[in-house]
Amino acid sequence: MVMERNRALLAKTQLEMIHDLQAQMGAISHRLLLLHLEQQEDRLGLYSYTRAPLAKTQLEIHDLEAQMPATPERLSMLRADLLEVKDRLDSYTYPVLTLPSEITAEIFLQFLSLYRDIPPMSGPHSPIFLTTICRQWREVALTTPMLWRAIRLPRVGPMSDAGRIEAAASAVSLWLRRSGSCPLSIRVFDTALPIISALVPHLHRAEHLSFMWVDSGYLWSTRMDIPMPMLRSLSLRLKEGDSKPFVFGNLPLLRSVELVLDEDVIILPVTLPWSQLTSITLKDLDVDVMMSLLRETPRLVDCTLDFWNRPDHQTDFTPLSLPHLKTLIFGRYCRANLPFLHSLVTPALVSLQLCESFLGSPDSNPIPPLEAFLTNSGCQLRQLKIRETILRAVYGKAFSSIASIE
Repeated sequence: MVMERNRALLAKTQLEMIHDLQAQMGAISHRLLLLHLEQQEDRLGLYSYTRAPLAKTQLEIHDLEAQMPATPERLSMLRADLLEVKDRLDSYTYPVLTLPSEITAEIFLQFLSLYRDIPPMSGPHSPIFLTTICRQWREVALTTPMLWRAIRLPRVGPMSDAGRIEAAASAVSLWLRRSGSCPLSIRVFDTALPIISALVPHLHRAEHLSFMWVDSGYLWSTRMDIPMPMLRSLSLRLKEGDSKPFVFGNLPLLRSVELVLDEDVIILPVTLPWSQLTSITLKDLDVDVMMSLLRETPRLVDCTLDFWNRPDHQTDFTPLSLPHLKTLIFGRYCRANLPFLHSLVTPALVSLQLCESFLGSPDSNPIPPLEAFLTNSGCQLRQLKIRETILRAVYGKAFSSIASIE
């Protein structure tokens, strides 16, 4: 009787041990499956380096499972083998995590948008995303200032909830602190004053700065006249009805400016070191404002213009010399203005783009005005692009010396 109870107890114990081992096997198999799937999704292409060892480990587990119906002595050996396999799994390290931090940081930099394009503050293309993968990647991301050197301020307008504005301002401050001493690329779009104010302590590092439809009163009240010794490009798109002028401090490296105004503006609302610019884009400007501004930019190399003519107004079209200008683009909405074209003297011009309508009325011949401009400038044009024309062959025949006509 006692022997029967002992045998039953032993059988029960063995069954429990088998169930326990099977559960452990199932958990390990599940872990291996997850590792396998993660390796297939490895974005860095390192799966091929780990496929063989993981497959080998899976085969070992399948072999152990096949030996489950065994004696107690064999069960003890299997348990030891299982512990060894678990130790190997626990010590497994993804190859990407073995890379030096410097290499990982460089991969991160290649992952993000180009510096001037400015990645978003959130989402899969943001530096923030890299901090959510694992502890090691978070440490690398937070200690790589170049990841944080470009910022697009959140579009949290002045009418937003105060808590949301405060949170956005704090996020901007934290982001910019992470950028260390790197030059900055900054884009601001119709953002509340406290968020813009968070920029001020870092503006001395601004290299590329863009304000889109921001109330000039905000910038005036945040003292934008501080020196920005590293600023190379500036874009200003002003709101309709802005009354206060933009006043900037010392900008010794500024070379490129984009200025977009409301059509009602007839007085230039910004003061900049125009004479040092080599690239300028002017859109929706009154022709008088544009002419007076261009007379202050003798060093221009690249120029894009989109202006409007004030009706019943006499504009000063005395000759305007731009001796270094190589590229001249007239925007799609420029109205015909032959006096302006004939006032330009551009001896270094190599590329010209314009709409055919800029050369006169629809029933006029566009070739003579263009010939007169090129002759007056004395330039050797290499590229001519005429938009909205059906006379491309005519241009090719009239200007056969130009290498590229589109």
